[in-house]
Amino acid sequence: GMNTSLQLGSKMPTNMKYFRDLQLSVVLGPNNAVTQIACGRKHTLLLTEKGEVYSCGDNTFKQLGRSNRHTDWAPVRVSNSKVASIACGPETSFALTTDGNVYS
Repeated sequence: GMNTSLQLGSKMPTNMKYFRDLQLSVVLGPNNAVTQIACGRKHTLLLTEKGEVYSCGDNTFKQLGRSNRHTDWAPVRVSNSKVASIACGPETSFALTTDGNVYS
């Protein structure tokens, strides 16, 4: 798929025609598998089995949950609370914590 905003968590070419192993264990650490993925127009959220949220891609509208507006290919942890579920709109992101709070 398209990777023009680095939303695939990779520095790979912008038009990938096949699936590739993104080797996320290098970023997430061992024994921290991804359990859910949510995609916006140009960004991606990853939820791990430990309840951590990582984001990558375009951050023009701060949809990555970071204080800067930089586009970044490397998934960066953005949650401090244990998260149960994630969702994305075109330029928005949401996280539902295990204690029922919603973050956007």
